[in-house]
Amino acid sequence: MRKFGEYCDLSTEVVGCIEKIIGEIEKLQIEDISIYYGYPLIELDRQESVMKGCIVSRKGIIALYEIEAEKIIYTRHFTQVVMSSPNLSDLYFAGQKVLECICLKDIAAILEFLNGNDLLSREEYKQVNGIIQNVYGMNNTDDREIDKANSLGAIIKKRNNSMNMLDQEQFKGIYNKTSNHMRIRGLAGSGKTILLVKKMAYTHFKYRDLDLAYVFYTKSLKQYVEELFKLYYKDFEKYKEPDMSKIHILHSWGGSEMEGFYSKVCTDNNLNFHSYRSAMNLRGTDKYDAVCRELLEKSGENIKKTYNYIFVDEAQDFKLNFFKLALRTLKYTGKLIYAYDELQSLNNTNPMPLKGDIFGQETCEDIDLSVCYRTPKEILVTAHALGLGIYKKKKDGTPDLVNMMEDYSIWKAVGYKEKEGVLGYGKHVVLERNEEIEFKPEECVEINPVSDTDEQYKEITKEIFRLVEEEDVLLEDILIIDLSSMSLQDDFSEFKDAFNEAKRAAGQNDYKVHLVNKDNAIKFKRKGSITFTTIFRAKGNEANIVFVINAHKMSSMLTYSRNRLFTAMTRAKFKTYVYGTAGDVMETLCSEYEEVKEKNYTLDFDYPTLDVLKEMQSIAKVESEKMDTIEDVYKKVGTNTDVTIEVLKEQVGATSIEDLIRKLKKYSDE
Repeated sequence: MRKFGEYCDLSTEVVGCIEKIIGEIEKLQIEDISIYYGYPLIELDRQESVMKGCIVSRKGIIALYEIEAEKIIYTRHFTQVVMSSPNLSDLYFAGQKVLECICLKDIAAILEFLNGNDLLSREEYKQVNGIIQNVYGMNNTDDREIDKANSLGAIIKKRNNSMNMLDQEQFKGIYNKTSNHMRIRGLAGSGKTILLVKKMAYTHFKYRDLDLAYVFYTKSLKQYVEELFKLYYKDFEKYKEPDMSKIHILHSWGGSEMEGFYSKVCTDNNLNFHSYRSAMNLRGTDKYDAVCRELLEKSGENIKKTYNYIFVDEAQDFKLNFFKLALRTLKYTGKLIYAYDELQSLNNTNPMPLKGDIFGQETCEDIDLSVCYRTPKEILVTAHALGLGIYKKKKDGTPDLVNMMEDYSIWKAVGYKEKEGVLGYGKHVVLERNEEIEFKPEECVEINPVSDTDEQYKEITKEIFRLVEEEDVLLEDILIIDLSSMSLQDDFSEFKDAFNEAKRAAGQNDYKVHLVNKDNAIKFKRKGSITFTTIFRAKGNEANIVFVINAHKMSSMLTYSRNRLFTAMTRAKFKTYVYGTAGDVMETLCSEYEEVKEKNYTLDFDYPTLDVLKEMQSIAKVESEKMDTIEDVYKKVGTNTDVTIEVLKEQVGATSIEDLIRKLKKYSDE
């Protein structure tokens, strides 16, 4: 049974009746049934009223009223609901009783209705819930032409066109009154961005005069969030546009090409703001955290109170000084709502700030999104296994776990459960998760070693052409993520050469691929074109099919590299390919993936002790700091081989190229 709503607008007597109804329904053990209480808000004849309750099942809809006057209002409202669905309206006009108004005190009549025959299919049941929940914008129309009934494109179309409905935690996060700050935890694909944007749209609909900010870390998210917000606002006011002067969708930093939260706060307070280059001299490895810290120190408590709500996406990428700055910019009674994925913050130089560090004594409630609606279980579990090194082995065959969350309760919060053993420090455990995705391919993950980089691009191009020509896949379904971000431009050129050669051979001149990088970070997806980018630009975005390339170039700094592999794989909604040239890295990935499959997509490992976890975190911090240094150097020296060699010699303490080779060989053999 799914329960949606809250009791705050209902009398004690009505709450008592609703709780009795819930108790009786639970005894029936009906799988597809939902009860709403204190919801929805009904607007008829310029009058607003909160519905006492309603029940949706495959038997139909029951509107629960307290007094006779409500019966007429509820009947009119739900008649509109029924008429908005072609399938339900057909049943209605055929004389089927899909809607019944029953006094909430008449439990016998409610149970009699629920013991009747099924009138709705499971899809129609979901459709009714989706209409009641105002989630039209969450449902995309996929009108691609299908040549093969069982093609990958046909599967994509089926899922895209199936009706969505919110689960209990998503509903609570969007519609329940926001009395406190809110922290939303969930894995990739659990709906964090959808929840945040939908809540912002609902808040703007209810309180149009409030100033709302939405802050994100990845530049390429801006277009997606803006389009999503306008789409979701239509769920509440179909014929009225939102007041975008009250909506501030902001990149974290900002600058001349794009307004950002930091740059806007500086401008609003008549202060100069740093560019990334000018921030290089500030203390601290995280430059965004450094500019936020400096701004806090300069402005003190005099900072302008600008926003009523601040929504923060990808919060795992932000440090404590950003959160402190965001709180300072909130108006009186303002609220901070942030969403993050714990597993995407494991290798940061500073861990995700604790609630107590952010809010002090102020209350912050939790919403845990345990269900993943985007990424199939096979991709998600494989990505976690590879990202954490669950099945990685030392040369003697013993486990060699790379990283792990210190707070083991997070596993259950994000949807895993104990199949065997016990979650706890130093304990053996086997974790599994349920699958909620109905439409997916038979093989969701492929890891493919190739002979060299030229062969890699040829093989990827060959598979893309096969998907488009034989599997009803569209070019815009495909995202290519290059794990070798420092050579992105060169890699893109090499891929494009292979792609263009295949285009000429096939006579398909309208096939396109576009690069998303720092110079072109806004337009992430284009119709009729493949997106080619780095994991830094792909974060927060998604695609039906993801090709992860140059996996063999993963750094020896295992935590850093594996975290990016995990993040890249989980951008996919249907299928992930991992490509790289044959060698130790690809051999390790293939071996670990085979064990994931042998374990039937479960995670079977010994949870580290606290001492081991502290050691892992120290290693991860050092690795991340080193990679930040290397990337900064690379940005300055580019492809200057001589300088690169000198940097490497200095890093490992080598006196010559020969000495460097010996040291690198020794390192690889350890």
